[in-house]
Amino acid sequence: TRIVSEERVPWHKDVAQVIAGPGFGLLLGLACYLGFKAVDATGPDGARYVLRGAAWVNIFWSLMNLVPVPPLDGGSISKAVLQRVFGRKGFLYAQVIALVVAAAVLLLSLMWQQVFLAVFFGMYLVGAWSMIQAYRRGEVPAEAPESPKEVALGRAEALFREGKYDRARGLCEQLLSQE
Repeated sequence: TRIVSEERVPWHKDVAQVIAGPGFGLLLGLACYLGFKAVDATGPDGARYVLRGAAWVNIFWSLMNLVPVPPLDGGSISKAVLQRVFGRKGFLYAQVIALVVAAAVLLLSLMWQQVFLAVFFGMYLVGAWSMIQAYRRGEVPAEAPESPKEVALGRAEALFREGKYDRARGLCEQLLSQE
């Protein structure tokens, strides 16, 4: 989906919105599992089969979707959190994590002869590699959220321009002491 608004969604709201999908899938999987357990073993085989399958699929895909690899939801979450903490470099860190995780899952998939997962994580690996290369060329991210330190430095700069030198200096000293 794309946000049609001109306003940037705060990082924590973005993460909450992204987590909502896998969270609902996990809840649905749990509900199906409880339904499976509630249907008596002597109950209809079709109901037990459907509920067990729905529980497995929802739980598996919800957890799979939380793997920190774009375009999965986990990739969006890691990018949002790491950009919040590290600013623009957080994008690079998220891609490096995605590259390592995708390579590990790809290797495991090949060892376990899971072609479906191998194909997908191979594509995710290539995507992460190309994003790292684009970052190195300065192409992405076009507009990264600022880290808390960048925000504080911006406040200090604004105070300096307003002639509030002591307050600006205090903020800068506070930032430097955090290093």
